Amino acid sequence: MSPFGFQDPIYGKDGKLIGYRVEAGQGPSQIAEDLNSLGIVNHEVNFQEIVASNPEKFTNVENTSDINDPGFRELNLNEGDEISLSEVLQIDSNIEDLEVIDNAITKVDSEIAEVTSDIAKQEGKADSVQKNIDIFTKTNLSGSAKSLGDHFARISESWGLLPRMEKNKNEFKSNAEKGKSRLSNLEGHKKSLTETRQILDDNINKYNK
Repeated sequence: MSPFGFQDPIYGKDGKLIGYRVEAGQGPSQIAEDLNSLGIVNHEVNFQEIVASNPEKFTNVENTSDINDPGFRELNLNEGDEISLSEVLQIDSNIEDLEVIDNAITKVDSEIAEVTSDIAKQEGKADSVQKNIDIFTKTNLSGSAKSLGDHFARISESWGLLPRMEKNKNEFKSNAEKGKSRLSNLEGHKKSLTETRQILDDNINKYNK
């Protein structure tokens, strides 16, 4: 029951709002006010949503965004008319979708931060190993220590020290590259989500501009 004493909203068998039954003297503004007073939708309904949901009822209105257009003074709606709330319900659906998108963006942002941090760690580890390789090579294979270094290098080669260090470095670099690939995918996904969000936001607010 609305505050005006009407039982205007029409519900489907599943209990969901599907339409509205017009009462005497109601126009788009009064219907929007009624819906807002009932609190049965998730946003502040604008009279333009009622008009956009029922364009065939307002063919005589030149400027449907102007409630003072003379066409609205004519008998566009009659008592007992069952009208559509398609635009109202679409905006409500968009609001629900927007919440899902926002949650998804928050999750992707978290993953981007995590992957970015891991890339830095892997690159840092690769740099650290490279420094150790440089120090090892300089200490053992240069200058007056060359003969001894050569001997040590042959020993270390048999131990596989340098190859192991190179292997570790390459693994860290490979991990960093894999991270960059994942980061690129995440950023692409976020871009897609952001574009979808903008479309939803524009649709939600198109009658409030």
